[in-house]
Amino acid sequence: MNDKIKNYSDHPIRRWFIYQSINHPVRSVVVSLLATIVMASGLKFLVIDDDMMKMLPQNLESRKAWDSLQDEFGSTEVIFVAFGEKGHSIYHPDALRALWDVAMELEGLPEVEEVTSIATATRMDNDEGDLLIQDLQSDRDLGEIEIAGIRDYLNKYPNVKKRFISQKEDYLILMVQPYDDIGLDQFRNKLVEITDPILTNYEIHYGGSAYITGTVPELIRNDVQSLMKMGIFIMVIILLLNLRSIPGVLMVMMVIGLSLVSMMGFMGWV
Repeated sequence: MNDKIKNYSDHPIRRWFIYQSINHPVRSVVVSLLATIVMASGLKFLVIDDDMMKMLPQNLESRKAWDSLQDEFGSTEVIFVAFGEKGHSIYHPDALRALWDVAMELEGLPEVEEVTSIATATRMDNDEGDLLIQDLQSDRDLGEIEIAGIRDYLNKYPNVKKRFISQKEDYLILMVQPYDDIGLDQFRNKLVEITDPILTNYEIHYGGSAYITGTVPELIRNDVQSLMKMGIFIMVIILLLNLRSIPGVLMVMMVIGLSLVSMMGFMGWV
């Protein structure tokens, strides 16, 4: 064992690195930093996809069936957005105006395939034997007569009503469907960025498999960041107890940081 350690310590490459570090410290630091910068430049090619579905193996039977279903019928992922005030009727001009604004903004997103709500739905009425098809919400600003017409129509067709209005008539509901090739985490973030500022005066509730799939990666990322911060804090404390030197701890942390950046840059290059 001692002979192996001696042979390792006397290895010419190891002796050369030691000689360069001791006799040419500035050059060694500059070369190391330049090498780190070159490797770290690969970070721009490193893309992390937070879509949980894409983490499943492509040869998995259930994954193949799911992809075939979406190829045939389009995206089956939907985010539900419900807003209102508990105990207060949602049949109000301000609420329908906010619904119109949200629906129009979401329809303008390139990631959105379809928005289903009162503002985008149509109604079919019998006009003296003729079938009359028109918008359920004809305009952004509605009067009491128009709102009463919407209420009467939805009460007449309860199967349609339960898609747009809560049971106690205090929440409006939107269903937002993205295209099947859109990352659900990005889609979820953009949807929340649009709806939250418009619906500041209401209670907002999000739901649906697409929202959960888009939210879970962020929760995992926040948990990992918290664990990393705690781990770094514990590591610094242990290093201080052992080295009893702040410059020594900083040197160790700098080496760890440069190594981490180089590793991630290398992954980007690969």
